[in-house]
Order: sequence, then C-alpha cells, then structure tokens
Amino acid sequence: MEAFKYLILLTILIIIIGFGFYILLKGVIKKNNGLKYSSLIFIGIPLFVILYNLFPTFLTNKPTDKELIGIYRIVSAENGIPESDYNKYSLSLKKDGTFEFTKTPGINLCENGNYDLDYELVGNELSFQCGQNWTSACIKRKIIGFEIEFFNSEKEIRFKKNE
Repeated sequence: MEAFKYLILLTILIIIIGFGFYILLKGVIKKNNGLKYSSLIFIGIPLFVILYNLFPTFLTNKPTDKELIGIYRIVSAENGIPESDYNKYSLSLKKDGTFEFTKTPGINLCENGNYDLDYELVGNELSFQCGQNWTSACIKRKIIGFEIEFFNSEKEIRFKKNE
C-alpha cells in the first residue's frame, strides 16, 4: 500500500513537471519571460520533492552529539499507543552519554543506561546500552530536524526532540 501511494505521488509530480515544460516551451515560442519564469516553479518544486525522496541524506545534515542532547517525545507509533498518550513517554539524552527512558510498549529498553552515536552503522546510528544488552535506533533526517526511530517487529515508534 505504501509503494502505491509513492507511485501515485510520483505520477502526479511527473505530470506537473511535464506541464511546466509545456509552459516553458510556450514561453520560448512566444518570447514571453513571464511564462518562462513561472514554468520554473512547476519544474523546480516537484523536482526538489522527487530528489529529496530519492536522496534525503544529501539534502539534510547529520545531527551532531551536541544536537542530540535533549528530551524527546513520541510523534508516531504503529504499535497501538493512542495519540493522546504520546506525551506520557519520553527519552532523555544527556551530555555525559547517558539516557533516561520511560518504559514504552513495543520498545525493549531499560530506564537508564549509556548511549553511543556512530554513523558507520547505517540504520543503527544510535546504540543504547543496558548492562550487557544493546538496543539500536535509527536517526531519520528531515528537512528540518530529525527523529529517532525504534523498530520492533516491523512496527516503528518515532521520537522527536522537544524544542
């Protein structure tokens, strides 16, 4: 179902880009600068959206250790946590490399421990240590900011930093 949504979106964006090229061609034939410039909007914005979806890592920055420090709350959960309960669960990353975590259904993580950031482990950039056990999480970069994603049994739970 998810792939179908992306296919529909891609089709719509390609149609908009085609319309933009039509306007550009019409502007070149009529020598109308207004049409040429407005066609750039129809070409540029959908092209940016397509490129962002294909190559998000090139258009966004990786958060640094300093930017990771803070308190995070759930922004989406596929494991049945009601939206009204999102603020009950938090993850706090501290400057000294430790974390505090509110027990959350679907995430097997202790309440206190150490965390480590390593961009060499793609898809598991954050590692949380609880005694001898490790739990990994992924950093999902956005145009503005990032989210920490825990993945469990093909269900994801995403945390976003409180600003």
